[in-house]
Amino acid sequence: MTKTDDLLKGLEETVSNYIKTIGEFIIKNEKFHIVDHYRSSEFEHCQICPQETAIKDIYVIEDSKGNRTIVGNVCITSITNEKIGQRFKDYQRKFDVYTDNRTYIDFLNGLLTDYYGIDPDNEEPEEGDISNLPIWISKQGISKLLGSYKRLCRGISLIDTQLRLIQYYAKKIQKEISEAQQ
Repeated sequence: MTKTDDLLKGLEETVSNYIKTIGEFIIKNEKFHIVDHYRSSEFEHCQICPQETAIKDIYVIEDSKGNRTIVGNVCITSITNEKIGQRFKDYQRKFDVYTDNRTYIDFLNGLLTDYYGIDPDNEEPEEGDISNLPIWISKQGISKLLGSYKRLCRGISLIDTQLRLIQYYAKKIQKEISEAQQ
């Protein structure tokens, strides 16, 4: 399992735990609770809104009899009196960062763990044993890469300079490996 897979699994567990904390709410004298949330690739329709609003952020709610209803952000916030939609937007943002940056997360995790022997989730960089690494990266460079890694693991997108630095080292390592194989 890759680091990105671990992050996505942890995020999914967080969402499941959050859904459980919402508890029951009442619509038209019937008790409901949220059983699922997902982002649809196609527009669906809220089954509560009279105008059948098109939605992509889907909340599946279930009544005490097991009947399920699909609702959107506006309705779920309105019926629960909680800003649930914002919490799921945070989830979606992190999900997008993890999936969009899978290559960078896994590259940085491997670079920091395998070549520098540090646990990038817990330790500060040290010079470490770099004998297996085809290029030398300064302590400051490792520190910057570690900062980028931690930022991605928090679900925050990279800024341009961080992205360029990661790409620079990845290309440099790839070039050195290609030349060594010739």
